Amino acid sequence: MIKEATEAGRNQTFLERICQTPFIGQDLGGTNTLRFLVVLNIFIAITAVVSGNTLILAALYKLSSLHHLPSKIFLRSLALSDIWVGLLSDPLFIV
Repeated sequence: MIKEATEAGRNQTFLERICQTPFIGQDLGGTNTLRFLVVLNIFIAITAVVSGNTLILAALYKLSSLHHLPSKIFLRSLALSDIWVGLLSDPLFIV
C-alpha cells in the first residue's frame, strides 16, 4: 500500500490508507478476516455483558447494606434487562 502511494506520486496519510476499501480487502485477507472480526466482536460483547451483569446480580444478592427493597428490585431488573439486550439485540446490531 505504501509502495502504491509513492508510485502514484501522492503521499497518503495513514488515515486515508486505512479508510480505503482495498485496504480491507487486500491487506487484511478479505471476507474471512472480516467474518472472524465480527464473530470475535460478538463473542467479546456477549462475554462482557453476561459476566459483568452476573457479577452485579451476585453483589446485589450478597449486599446487606442496601436495605430498601425497591432499590434492589430496580437494580436487579436493570441488570437482567441489560443481559437480555446483550444476548439478543447487540449481536443482531453488530451483524
